[in-house]
Formats: sequence, structure tokens, C-alpha cells
Amino acid sequence: MPEASSPFEPEAFEPRATAASTREAVVRQYDLLDSAPKAPLARIVRLAARAADAPFAALSLRTGTARWFKVCVGLDLNERSEPLAMCSQVMETETALMVANAAKHEAFAQTLLVATPPHVRCYAGIPVRVEGYVIGTLCIMDTVARELPQTALHELEELAKVVADLLALRRQAHDQERIQQLQTYQHTILEQIATETPLPEVLANIVSLAEAHSPMARGSVLLYDAEENSMRHSAAPHLPDAYVNAIDGIVVGPTVGSCGAAMHHNAQVVSEDIAHDPRWADYRDLALKHDLRSCWSTPIRNEEGEVLGTFALYYPDTRVPAPAEQQVIDAVVQLARVAITHHRQRTRLRTERERLEMTLYGGDLGSWEYNFTTRTYTVDARWAHMLGYAPDEMKPTLDFFLQRLHPEDRTLFHKAVDAHVEGGRPVIEATLRMRTKAGRVRVVLMRGKVLEWNKDGTPRRAVGTHMDLTETRQTKKALKEQKEILQVIFDHVPAMISFYSMDGSLSMVNRHWQQVMGWSMEEALDHPNILKALFPDDVLRAQARSFLIEAPDAWRDIPVHTRSGAVVDTSWTIVAPMQDLRIAIGIDISGRKRYEQELIAAKEQAEEMSRLKSALLANMSHEIRTPLTSIIGFSEVLLNEALDAPADRFVKLVHKAGERLMRTLNSVLSLSQLEAGTAEITPEAFDLKRQLEGVHAMFRERARENDVQLAFKYPPNPIPVVLDESAVQRVISNLLSNAIKFTDAGGSVTLECSCTDTHVLLIVRDTGIGIGEAFIDQLFAPFQQESTGHHRKYEGSGLGLAITRELVELMHGTIEVDSEQGVGTRFTVRLPRDMHALMGT
Repeated sequence: MPEASSPFEPEAFEPRATAASTREAVVRQYDLLDSAPKAPLARIVRLAARAADAPFAALSLRTGTARWFKVCVGLDLNERSEPLAMCSQVMETETALMVANAAKHEAFAQTLLVATPPHVRCYAGIPVRVEGYVIGTLCIMDTVARELPQTALHELEELAKVVADLLALRRQAHDQERIQQLQTYQHTILEQIATETPLPEVLANIVSLAEAHSPMARGSVLLYDAEENSMRHSAAPHLPDAYVNAIDGIVVGPTVGSCGAAMHHNAQVVSEDIAHDPRWADYRDLALKHDLRSCWSTPIRNEEGEVLGTFALYYPDTRVPAPAEQQVIDAVVQLARVAITHHRQRTRLRTERERLEMTLYGGDLGSWEYNFTTRTYTVDARWAHMLGYAPDEMKPTLDFFLQRLHPEDRTLFHKAVDAHVEGGRPVIEATLRMRTKAGRVRVVLMRGKVLEWNKDGTPRRAVGTHMDLTETRQTKKALKEQKEILQVIFDHVPAMISFYSMDGSLSMVNRHWQQVMGWSMEEALDHPNILKALFPDDVLRAQARSFLIEAPDAWRDIPVHTRSGAVVDTSWTIVAPMQDLRIAIGIDISGRKRYEQELIAAKEQAEEMSRLKSALLANMSHEIRTPLTSIIGFSEVLLNEALDAPADRFVKLVHKAGERLMRTLNSVLSLSQLEAGTAEITPEAFDLKRQLEGVHAMFRERARENDVQLAFKYPPNPIPVVLDESAVQRVISNLLSNAIKFTDAGGSVTLECSCTDTHVLLIVRDTGIGIGEAFIDQLFAPFQQESTGHHRKYEGSGLGLAITRELVELMHGTIEVDSEQGVGTRFTVRLPRDMHALMGT
């Protein structure tokens, strides 16, 4: 809140009104530009001419820097803005002037009307004064040089006073009219305040009221924001928007223009000349830009004298307020104080009412009021709603209320009221059963108090509330049932649950905890140091206590000692529902520990079996591959010899069987590497189209021998990929080999290749024997064939598709199969075009 009225600091500058500005303020009240009618003034001027026996007489006036003839007799100079130099001297010196012969006067010989017709010679001028300030001159003029008698000068002085009196009477009439207008406007604005017209609109009308009494003025009301110590725009109907927006929200201070200083000092601040007022230093250019040259700012205070805001008037010229203008300012400020105070009180009352309504609503309360004299019992809408009535359906009588009560509770109601009225109880309080509109029963807690008493000590008015307890009672019943259910769950859940305080003492354990640990509930709760009993080891107990206090969101395996001394492997997590409470939830993991040991043993056994398998495969690779290579090599040599039958047939069988056995051995070794994860995939860039052409050439002869039509479909342009070239070759070869093998003569096998920016799609389609639906799930398992036994039609080890799937998955691809027996099979392989991009390398 700005400080109370106090002077500026010693070094600060507070402009004071000059005599000239004060005079102008007083003169301004007489509104000389629109002064008294000419007829009365003309009669006075004619009397002046007659009193001096002169042919000419005039009344000249001034306001600000303007001087002019108001009325002239004998001369056509009415309303002329260039009075005689002699009249100007009278006004400047504020003394009477008598010139016998102007033609011989050094200062006036060459002036208007002296050097020019009618060639004035004699001049006598008397200043016209109002409230001690000279506002004009009453003068006579003659073309004959002469001295004016003292009697004539005295009559001129009296007539000048008559002029002043006439102007004063006119001002009084004008003031009275202004006061009446002000009162009328005040009444209108007070009606607006009473009818809750929005505050900005009321303040704008107040500003307009002040502006109407000073047409050149532009007013504003700024409100003080105590929290931000700033001024906020509220009303300024005729100030430029740019100026209003520029000062809105400025922090209050002694050098923040007239309004900021007025708020800061809690005192009126009059800036007669903004251009030279240091309080406007930072905002001078802004004000002058909008033709604002003077500003009168008055604080609007509440009853405690605290600043609510400011009312200000701006003018396009330099000026200070006249008494009549200050009177308007005071009236306007008073109106603004009433408007702002009323608005804030109304806002505060509305807020309190809304808070009370929310309190009643949040507490599920309805309010009532009972008049003991009239027996009227009125309730609010919430109370009516409790019983299922609309507010207008509730009759405001005690009898209506009593009819809603359960018959057995009416006596209870009267007893509660009597106990309070007679001083036995501080409040009216009773739990009552009430019948709703639908005929149901609601349980209501009635509370109230007598607030007004008659002079004879009898009660006059009581108020109170009704709280619907029906749901509360139902809720309590439901909570009790839920508690019983939770207790059953608590006792039968297959986990240990215990409640600890922060000092490590127990407050509750469930049945499973008692069964595992061996202590009963009473024994556990009465134990002097249960943590030491559970964790005899100091280090382990410290860890357990730390885990209990910190309550991390995790499970921790901790061995505990039971009452019998046995050690049980357990796992615990801690819940902290409140600052001083910890809930420990634990499970017995002894079985899991045994299972883990079994798994470790099984794992070690599997690793040993894997080592043995690797050793076996290594031996197979050496012991079988070496002689097998010799058999294949020598049989191939013999094939090139011209052998007689049946030796040549036997050699062919030996050679074919050797190659088959070598393929089987290679497949077993490859699958073993793949399953063990030792096979390496080496992505490299190559042209997939060229590889497909090579595969086509490789399988063309085999397809011809089996009388199978082999077709390849792929894009005409190169297909650059980054994959393992040998792995892709083997995948395609395995799929084509199977397709040709399982397709009867006259059938067809097709390899299709398509690609996108990110993937390659390979489809091998045949018209072979197809695969049974029951065998599809086993298709990619090692050593699995649909036809088995010594009489199977098709040879093979059952490893090709298993290897194919492993290779595809190693390259981050997928393989799918779709087959129908007797129709054919389709394998779809989807591979990434660039394994490096996929793996981020």
C-alpha cells in the first residue's frame, strides 16, 4: 500500500502554482468567452460614457493571453481582439490610468485609435476585479484632450464594480446550475452502483461527468494493484488507447507521472506543465505526443485512508485547478470511492457467499431458518433437494416440516429445541428420520442455534443446518464389511505381511507371517527387539533396518531366523503409506532357491553336454570327413575310367552315397554352429540380381533332369543389397532344391524377387506335392520330414529348412510358408536391403 501523505524528498522538485496560473484558474471560472449577455453590460458601458460626458466607452476582457473588446459604445469594436494599448496597460499594471492627451503621450501617440480615426485624446481606464484578480478594463475615450473630473473617475470605479458584481452573479448562477447537474449525475451514477452496473462502465460514466464540466479535459481512473504495487487501467473513455496501454501495469513510484506519484504519496499531485515537471521525466514524451500538457491526479481512498486508485484530468494546455474545478474533482473522487468500495464489498460478499455455498455443498449440508413468532420455517435449495422437493414446493411453515418428520422423532425435535432455548445445551442438535417426497426415509443430523431473542427473553429467530447422514451410515456399514473382507484376505494371503514403526517395533502381522516365523501375534508385538531376533547378525540387521526405513521400490532377498532358530530364505519389499509407518511384504523363497540350485546344476550339465556334442562334432568332422573325402575322390576317378558292368554302376552308387553323406555331415555341422551361436554373418554389398542369375544357371540342369519347368522373375535393373552373400545363396539354394525335389515331372518352380527401399522379398513357389497341415508346425525343426522310414520316397536329412530359417533370422529377416497338399507350396522370405543401416553400424 502506498505511504500516507508525506512530502517529497528534499532533493525532489514539486512545482508550485504561479500567481498567473492561479489567476487564470480563477478567471476561468467566470467563463469570460461566454460571459454575461451584452445588453446589461452595454447599459453599464453607456452609463460610464454618460458619467464622463464622453462619446466613447468600452469594456475589454482578458483570459489567458487573449484580450478583446467585449462591449463598445460609440465605436464599432465589439468582440474585437485588439484592445487599446492603454487598456492593456491597465490590465497589466492592475491600476487605473488617466491620459489627458494621448497624442502627446510617448507610449500611446502611435497606437490604435490615437494615430488613426477617431483620434482619441482623452482616456480613463478602471480595472475590473473579481476575487482580487484583474480580468478587464472599463474605460471612456474622447477626441478632445482634457482632464477628467474626480467625480467622473469615482463613478467609473463604481461602474467597474457593478461589472464585477454582474459577472459574479452570473458565475453564482452558473455554479448553482453546475451543482444541480452534478447532483443529478451523482444520483444517476449511484443508481448504477446500486443496480450492480459493471465497475468499468460506472467509472467511465464518472469520468464523463467530470469531462462534461470541463470540455477540454480528458479523464481517467487507475486502480491500485497492491500485490504488484502497480496501477491498472480501469476507465479512460477519451484518452488515446496507445497512451492507456503504455501506462497500464506500471509500478507505482514518486517519478511515475502524476498518477504514480499520487498513489505513492497518497496525496493529490498537480502537474501544471508536464514538459517541465521532473515527475514526468520518463513519460514526458509519451504524454506530449498525445497533446497532454497538464495533469491533475487525485488519490481515491477508502474509509481507512488507503489508496484504491487515482482520478486524473489531462489538459492540452498548462493550468492548475480552480476552486470550482476542485469541487467537481472532489465530488467525482467521492463517487469513484463509493463505486470501487461497493464493487469490492459486493465482490467480497459474493465470494463469501459462494464459499459458504461450497462449504454447505461440500459438507452435504442444507440450511434452515425458523421464526418462533411467525412459525415460519424456511430452507434453502440444497435442503429441499435432500428430500426430493423443488424449492418452490417447500411450504415455509413449521407444520410442513413436522409432517416430513418420522412420528417418533417429532418429540425428539421439540426436546432438542427446548434444551437449547432453556440453556441446557449450547446448540440445537438431533438426529432425525425424515420422509422424502418419494416416501423414502433419510437420516438427517439437525444442528442450529438461536441468534435473535425478544426483550422478554423468548427466542425470536434460529438458524442451522441439516446434514444427510443416510449415505454416511451406509458407507460406514460398507466400510465395516470391507474391513472384514480385508481382514480375511490379510489373514489368508500366501505372503508374510507385517507393520513396523520407524523404531523397528511391530504393530501387526498376518497369519502367514506367524506360521513361517513361529511367533504368535501377541508374542511378536510384545517382543522387546524383534529385528534382533529375526536378524541376529549385526551387519545383516543394519542392512535390514536401512531397507525398512528407505523403503525402495524393489524386492530384496534376505535370510531370516525363525523362532526355532531355523534360517529361512525370504524376499521382501517395503511399502511406506505414511511417514512413520512401514509395511513389509515378504514371501518364503526356500523352494525357489532349491529350484535355482537345480537349474544351475541342469545348466552345468547342459553346458557339459554341449561341450561333449562339440567334441563329438569335431571328431566327426575329422574322423568321417577325411575318409569320406577319399571315397568321393577315388570314386570320381573311377567314374572317369571305362569300367565294365556292373562295376560302373557300383562306383556310381558309391560316389552318390558319399556325396549325400558329405552333405548331411556339412548340414549337421552348420546347424550345430547356428544353434550354438558361433556362426558369423558378414554383411557386404553385392548385386542380388547377379546372384539370382547364377543360381538360375546352377539349378537349370537339375530342373531339366527332373522334367520341372524352372522360372525366375526379378527386376531388370541391378538390386544392390548389404547382406551376407553366402547366407543368401544358401537360403535360395535350399528352397529351390526342395522345390525341385518335391515337384513331380511336368510341374513348375518359380523364384520371384521384388524390393522396396528398405526390404527384399523372395518367393519360391512350386506345384509339388505340398505339405500336410499337421506337419506345418514341425517344418523348420531339425531332422523332421513328413515321410519317414525305410520306404520314404524322397531323400534328405531334414536339416535344410532348419538351417534356412536360422540364416534368415540371423540376417534379421522372416520366412513364412503357405502350402496345400496336392497343389503346391510357397515360401516367402523377407530380408532387409541394408543390414548395416538396420543395425546402426
